[in-house]
Amino acid sequence: MSTSRWFVVGLCSLGLAAGGVAWWVRFDATRQSLEFWDPIGAQLLVEQADLAVRDLPDGDWQELAQAKGLVHMQHFLALDRSFDWTVTPDPAATDWRWQFRLHKGERAAEFAVSGDCLAIGRVDKTGGFHRTVSCAPIAKSLTDYFTALGLIAPEKPADEAR
Repeated sequence: MSTSRWFVVGLCSLGLAAGGVAWWVRFDATRQSLEFWDPIGAQLLVEQADLAVRDLPDGDWQELAQAKGLVHMQHFLALDRSFDWTVTPDPAATDWRWQFRLHKGERAAEFAVSGDCLAIGRVDKTGGFHRTVSCAPIAKSLTDYFTALGLIAPEKPADEAR
C-alpha cells in the first residue's frame, strides 16, 4: 500500500477511536442518572419530551412546553454531576413543592422537587417515591430557573423589604 492509503486508514482509525472515547465519556457522565430515571424517564429526558408542573399537594397541571431553558434543564437532569449520589433525602421528611411530569404520547415519568431545590424524587405510579437523591449541585440553577418560570416569587431587594 502507498503512503497516502496508510494515511487515510490511520485517519479513519483515529476517527473511530475518538468516537468510541466520546461515547464512553458521555455514557460514564450519565450512568447513575440513567439508573435514577429508569429507561422510560431517561428516554423522555433525552428526547426532550413535554413537561408539565403542578404545585403539591393538589395543584392543577400546567404545561411548560414553550418555556425558555427547558432543554437545558432536561440536559442537566440527565448528568451525574447534577446530583450528590451520597445523600438520599428521606421522602417523608422532605418538603416537596412541585411535581413534574415528562410526557410524550402514552409514555410518562414523574418527579418531585423540594421547595429548597435540594432534593428530587422519582414518583412511582402509586404517588409514592421510587427513589430520592440530593440535587444540591444544581440547587441554585433550579431556583433561578423556577423563579424565571414564575414558580418561585422573586426575592425583593433588602431596601424594598422594609
